[in-house]
Amino acid sequence: MTPAPQSGQPEDSYRARLDERRSTLKTLEVGDLRFANLRTAVFVAAVGIALGSWVALWWSALWLLVPGFMFVGLMIAHDRLDRRRQRVLRAIAYYERGLRRLSAEWHGEGNTRDDWVGDDHPYATDLDLFGIGSLFDLMGTARTPAGQSRLVSWLSAPAETAAIRDRQSAVREHRGAGSSGGTDRVGRARTTAPP
Repeated sequence: MTPAPQSGQPEDSYRARLDERRSTLKTLEVGDLRFANLRTAVFVAAVGIALGSWVALWWSALWLLVPGFMFVGLMIAHDRLDRRRQRVLRAIAYYERGLRRLSAEWHGEGNTRDDWVGDDHPYATDLDLFGIGSLFDLMGTARTPAGQSRLVSWLSAPAETAAIRDRQSAVREHRGAGSSGGTDRVGRARTTAPP
């Protein structure tokens, strides 16, 4: 894997990783085609052996074991390649979603459920926490129910006063330091998110 660009811009890092995954996908697709062709060739060979042993009686039917084992081996290897290809496709989708979020083209692509909290929640409606174009729609990249529930609890439960002050201080510090500073402080604020 190539290291991410040092420009400090998330877009650059996401684009570099996306390009790398797309290149890997092309390589895997060539391998996928080769495995498909090899499996077809082994199948045709098995049909030829079967015809030669049963119709023409040229050789023993035990020779069918050779292409049979080859076919099974090719299926196993092809399955491994396909699982790797599926992982690469998921990574590509992840980086494409990330780039859309960074370019503000994310509305309606996340989890747009709006029934995470009741209508009587004190601030969910005012702050557009859930639904299309909501904060959860933007931030909700979790793919498991447990991850989604954790984010819902973070968004819908008020934080302790000390944690709020720490976060506000980190934002002020980050804003004053420009893009190069304040990261450490912001990082610590993130680790104190409610459980």
